[in-house]
Amino acid sequence: MRRQNILRESAIALVLPLACFGCRSTDPGVRQAHQKVEPSQFVIAAGDPVRAAPPAVATQTPPTGQVAPVPRPTFVVEPGAPMSVAEAAAPVETPVLLDAKVGDINGRPVFASEFLEPLEGNLRAKALETDRDQWIRFAAEQIQVQLRSMITDELLRAEALSRLTVEQKAGLRRFLQDVRSRLISQSGGSSQRAANR
Repeated sequence: MRRQNILRESAIALVLPLACFGCRSTDPGVRQAHQKVEPSQFVIAAGDPVRAAPPAVATQTPPTGQVAPVPRPTFVVEPGAPMSVAEAAAPVETPVLLDAKVGDINGRPVFASEFLEPLEGNLRAKALETDRDQWIRFAAEQIQVQLRSMITDELLRAEALSRLTVEQKAGLRRFLQDVRSRLISQSGGSSQRAANR
């Protein structure tokens, strides 16, 4: 603290004389002649305009030369299958289908697993009871019923959402978030377990 006070006092002692005396000349004649600066001191007296000389025109032409023609390479192109540069990498395991998009309903993607999940139990049970042809007919009917049900549900959902006001949409979103958080808390805080319920 004491050191800061000493430094501050030293700085004031150095700056104070400079502020009072500045860079003034000690000669009184020079001081009076140049004390006041006026804008008129920076103006040139008006007179006849002076014309500048026109720019010089270059009279020399640059040297030119001839360049020897460059031979063009000829290419021979034969149609055919592309040449394999490197061998294809061998797969580590057999490919596994994780999921496949089978279509869209009203702009919403529909995946095979999502579509077939409700039908899986019935299709497996029927496969054990009947022969192949009967099972194929049964599966086609079940898939058609499921598809119509999904389309109807999606169209009704979209129609209902389009008729809601902004406040109603916000209320519905909040209600669904509350239901989701309640399901997650009932599942021990795991969203994966809540989704499987």
